[in-house]
Amino acid sequence: ATPTESRYAVSHSLPFYADFFTITADLTCTWGATDSADAKALGIIISAGAAYDSNNYLALERQKGTSINRFTVSGKLNNVAVTTTSVNTTDDIVALKIQRYDNVWRFYYSTVQYPSEVWTLISQIEDPSVYMTNQVTMYFEAYSKGSADTESAQADFDTFRYLIGSG
Repeated sequence: ATPTESRYAVSHSLPFYADFFTITADLTCTWGATDSADAKALGIIISAGAAYDSNNYLALERQKGTSINRFTVSGKLNNVAVTTTSVNTTDDIVALKIQRYDNVWRFYYSTVQYPSEVWTLISQIEDPSVYMTNQVTMYFEAYSKGSADTESAQADFDTFRYLIGSG
């Protein structure tokens, strides 16, 4: 992703039709030479339905800016912003995990990649009205809001896995 206000994402070719699943992916982050106050982001987004739904999505990102170096969980449910939860880090070779247990979403990170991850819970979000529905689509994301080509964000995803339960 290179400026200005660029968001690039690739959807998984098959939407998930399950109320119980786990998605994990290794992520190696490469950042451009400069930073701005607005964070660049690399990560995974889960969106309701088969097409991206900007009113119902949850994001797990590795973000970087002039005073920002963190993992962040954010999103919207029924067009209402989810409270952002962050954990500071300087690691750029990480692993990300999203789990869904019916109407509860859990977001994890690891600073060790497959096969030796050590998962740390960042946030748990409840969706009692099930705005995320039983069909969701996963996106790999790279985002930069900078103003020069040197402020870029590149994600190298590896060892992507998902486990789907019944539901």
